[in-house]
Amino acid sequence: MIIICDPNKKKEHFPNAFLIYRALTWKLYKEISPNVKQQNYSITIGGRWKDVPNEIRNIYTQLSIKLSEDNHTPDGFLIFRAISWETLKEGYPNATIASEKWDLLPSREKTFYINLYEELAV
Repeated sequence: MIIICDPNKKKEHFPNAFLIYRALTWKLYKEISPNVKQQNYSITIGGRWKDVPNEIRNIYTQLSIKLSEDNHTPDGFLIFRAISWETLKEGYPNATIASEKWDLLPSREKTFYINLYEELAV
C-alpha cells in the first residue's frame, strides 16, 4: 500500500480552548489598553487561564470543537457567555440566566457576538 501526501494541500489547524480565550480577551483588553504589547499580554493571560473555572473552560472547548466542524454555524451565544464571564466575574450568570439574557439582546448586539465568532473562524 502506497500513501501519497499532497505537499500542496494545507493541513487545517483549529485553535484550542486557550487560544480562543486569548484571542477574545485580547480584543477586549486592547480596547482598554491600546499601548500594551501582545507579547506581554500573552505572558499575563497564560497565568490567568489557570484561574478560569472549568465551567468557563468548557465554553471555550465547545467553541474550539464548533470551529473545527466542517459546516459550523456562527455561535454568538457561546461568545456572549465567554465574554460575560470575563467582564462580570463575580456576577457571572449561570447558563440558564445567560440564555435568558441572550434572548433579550437586541439583534445588533447579537450580531456583534456573531461577528466575533466569525473572526475566530477565519
